[in-house]
Amino acid sequence: MKAGLLIGKIISHLRQKPFVYNKRLIFECSMHAQISPISPKLPVEFRFGSTENTNQLMIPPKTNENELNEQEIYVNGTLNEKKIYHMRISLARDTMIHLLPCCHVPEKVAFIYDCYTDPQFRGYGIFSGALNYFLRYLQCHKFDKAYIRVHPRNTFSIKGIERAGFRLLGKAYHLSFFGFPLKPCGRVKSAS
Repeated sequence: MKAGLLIGKIISHLRQKPFVYNKRLIFECSMHAQISPISPKLPVEFRFGSTENTNQLMIPPKTNENELNEQEIYVNGTLNEKKIYHMRISLARDTMIHLLPCCHVPEKVAFIYDCYTDPQFRGYGIFSGALNYFLRYLQCHKFDKAYIRVHPRNTFSIKGIERAGFRLLGKAYHLSFFGFPLKPCGRVKSAS
């Protein structure tokens, strides 16, 4: 079964362009500052779990920092039991060292990615509300920083990221070969 999944993944990568050069904006948020709650304009319930099936929930945020030992966290936002939002968070420091070239990456750090809001529910502050809720969750677990990457033309996400309390750190450049990420080819360049 696993061999079939691997072959499928290799075939999907071979269908991509041979070389892809990406530029992304990198935002960071310090967990040592006060983070004021942001509520979405709709009554969205955010659920956190260590698998995509977030039935084993971590709500409200646990306050014992020893209880958070997952490497990957999934967040789902539901409205009337309909899934309208998701994001993934990596807590694997090795992953972040690769994704954030030439940055000092603290020991307790989170990298937020793969964020999506159902198009019919965009504009209600769900994205920034989920980011904000998760940042407060990280504060309970004594994390140092959180990072998020976004395409420079995704202005709506940039506004939501800034509203949630992130600040622009710089730009990162990455190169992939047939969809497989190569070592980052550019360092994070300061936004100033």
